[in-house]
Amino acid sequence: MKAYLDLNTGKVYKPPYRRFLQAETNFEGLSINDQLYFLEDDKDILVYAPYDRFAALIDIQEYEYLLAHPVSDDKIPKDLVDKKFYGVKRPEVGESKDIIFNPADLTVFLGDACNLSCVYCNATRARDAKKFNVESTLAAIDSIIERYHVTHISFFANGEPLLYFDALKKIVEFAENRGIKSFYVVTNGVLGNHTEEYVKFLVQHNIYTQISIDGYKEIQDMQRPMNDGKGSFEYVMKTIDEFKKYGDINKYCLARFTLSEYASKHLKEIVLFLYKLGFRKIRFAELIPEGRALEQTSELTKPPNAMAIVDKIVEVFLLADELGIHLTSDYDPRTPSEAGIFSCPYMGGGAISLNKNLKILSCLEDYNEWVIGEVNSESRSVTINMERISELQKRNMLAFEECKSCPVKCGGGCTHYSYLTYKALNIPGDYKEKCEALRLILYKYLIAKLTGGGYE
Repeated sequence: MKAYLDLNTGKVYKPPYRRFLQAETNFEGLSINDQLYFLEDDKDILVYAPYDRFAALIDIQEYEYLLAHPVSDDKIPKDLVDKKFYGVKRPEVGESKDIIFNPADLTVFLGDACNLSCVYCNATRARDAKKFNVESTLAAIDSIIERYHVTHISFFANGEPLLYFDALKKIVEFAENRGIKSFYVVTNGVLGNHTEEYVKFLVQHNIYTQISIDGYKEIQDMQRPMNDGKGSFEYVMKTIDEFKKYGDINKYCLARFTLSEYASKHLKEIVLFLYKLGFRKIRFAELIPEGRALEQTSELTKPPNAMAIVDKIVEVFLLADELGIHLTSDYDPRTPSEAGIFSCPYMGGGAISLNKNLKILSCLEDYNEWVIGEVNSESRSVTINMERISELQKRNMLAFEECKSCPVKCGGGCTHYSYLTYKALNIPGDYKEKCEALRLILYKYLIAKLTGGGYE
């Protein structure tokens, strides 16, 4: 073996490499096809084990030996196991035909009001500003907590959640009295005269905060202007500075930006800018063309072409490793879906959303297509449509031949994006270009890590 990459730490080792391997492992039921992927690279073979979180470079002789000396059909050879070069069979979530629905995470949609007019927002210019009813929502939350083992609550909105601060405060205090101590909120960071008060509450109640900031002043003000057309950059910076008064900002926040076609051309600069602000937890997500983004056509309102930005994506993940940034994205093929065979915990039955109409959804997007139940605020009864959940869960990695043989264990990609773009729950032909881009990103990243030096 020429080099070994531990994907949990990003560290690359040269043999001997026994120091970081577990001494005892159960090898029964290990399937080469499920666990190990082989990709030819000139004279070497790249081996990738997505679930066991490692990659390695071996030579042709080692590869031929692996194929010629199976212990039994489709098993890792004993000699290779003794050399500590192996993968461990990971039980596939959802191998049974049973519906998986045991939500531990609850996301509460607080309303549609917003103080920004982001050019790509999924809302249209005319928002449904229906007043948020906190009392009925509290009753619904109570019913859901009573029925399911909810341990975490997030706050989201089609607008700005912290415009509903009083409601959020009531919900947090109510949930804390019910034993819930884990919270998360998404905000655009424009808090105005309430910055000090709101940040203090978020910190004191351990509400981890995702701040949406698209980068330096020019791009932030272009993509995320205020409702009056003025820039929002200075307001967001004020909020970031307020969090810093409490110490390391990463204890309280992560930064998140939207990857438009324009932003993709400045990807490295954006990540470096956020790094210099102090962020070591950064996420970026591809722009989804819906709502306001469809009202105009420009680089600011279109997603990037996946194949065109492969090298930029690889570059920025390598940079993140070098700088110690925990960088995540829907363009990150290095980590299998946290929901096993499903695209996300919401589609996989581990999380649900509650909108202002007390509908229960299997998505972070408030669309009728994802409604799977509702709460009756008067009777406080929870109704779940198991047939709809079953229908949605048919979209998983085991359902598509393309996914079964793919090393990028993404769960088939975002269900909402696929449906919105192609009006289909399967994997349409046009979607496969992104699949190919993700495979290429993975391959180029692994090769760069394994051959780039910097060995431990």
